Amino acid sequence: MVIRSSFFFYNDTPIKFVLCFLIVFIVLACKKDEDPVGTNNNTNNAACDVVYLPAEVTGGCNIQLVTPTKCEEIDLTNGKTYEFAWTTGGTMCETPYTLIVAGNPVSEPNSKEWQFSHNPSNGITNNGGGVVQASAVDLDGLTSDNGTYHWVVKGFYGSHPASRTFRVKK
Repeated sequence: MVIRSSFFFYNDTPIKFVLCFLIVFIVLACKKDEDPVGTNNNTNNAACDVVYLPAEVTGGCNIQLVTPTKCEEIDLTNGKTYEFAWTTGGTMCETPYTLIVAGNPVSEPNSKEWQFSHNPSNGITNNGGGVVQASAVDLDGLTSDNGTYHWVVKGFYGSHPASRTFRVKK
């Protein structure tokens, strides 16, 4: 079955579709150079490419980090919280999950970890992943010499994706 929306086709010509495509293209082109020095989401910044912990996917548990994205700046000012989220893509992972957040350089004293057990009503499942909120208080004590922080989630048996960098606005 083919569904045609009047938005995309007018008299069988894709005029509106082309216009929408051009608008999106122009907006993206204009945003390209908004952050040339890498203070926010510029993923070309070399510090954003650092992977502290390489991926180790084992036992069929395939955790994928969702948010924060690579080098994303999370805003924790004025009591705001931010959502750390991961998915298993439907693969089965034993809980508890361990969320690890570290400053830069990464060291044991400059890192924190939390464990989350299977609890669907709180957004944590064995075959779905998890969503947790973090505040500036949760990250207190972590420091960074270049503005980047690192995060990763491990399954019970140690399976984990590569760590990812992010930035914090406190």
